[in-house]
Parts: sequence; structure tokens; C-alpha cells
Amino acid sequence: MKNTYEKSPERVPSIEEVIGEIRKYAEHASFVHEKSDEKGLYLLLMRTESDEKGEYKEYEYMRKGQYSDGNATLTTHIDVTFFDADCIPSGGFNISEYNEESGEWSDNR
Repeated sequence: MKNTYEKSPERVPSIEEVIGEIRKYAEHASFVHEKSDEKGLYLLLMRTESDEKGEYKEYEYMRKGQYSDGNATLTTHIDVTFFDADCIPSGGFNISEYNEESGEWSDNR
């Protein structure tokens, strides 16, 4: 008999799944940086091209956990941050959260 209190193994989205989710919001976002550990991808940064004013958006995926480089988060999610022409952040918000049980992303816009 299976113990109903046992948690199933954490499902970690692949880099292809994460890029696909980001591209739902920014079709032409380009790769900037990634970090992985023994479980797989835990950080991915993608960026849209600058517009005529030099402004751009950066999309950041972060997997739930605490990491040796100082990054930490309680949820697996994707955030967007807006940058002005001087590369100064001017706002942002969470656009999507990952449900480990269902393997689905929620649209939080």
C-alpha cells in the first residue's frame, strides 16, 4: 500500500519547456544566460530587442529552491522586468507560475 503522504518526485521543466513558455509572451526573445544544477535548469534569462527608445524587457525563469550562488525562491515561475534606455529596471511582474503536480503553467498577466 502506498503512503498517501509521500510526495512524488519534483518535476523540473526542461530548458525547451521554459523557452517555449517565455516565447508565449515574447516570441522573439533571445537567450542571455542560464544556470543548472544536478536537478537541471534553475535559472534562465531571455531578452527582447530594444525598441526605438532603447527600452527592452528581460524574462527570468527561476526554479523553486535555494542555490549556492545566492539565488532563492519559493515557487517555480517566470517574471518580466522592464528596462529603460539606460538599462535601469523600471518595473515588472510575475507572468507565469509552474504547477509541479500538473506540469502546467498558469498565465498571471
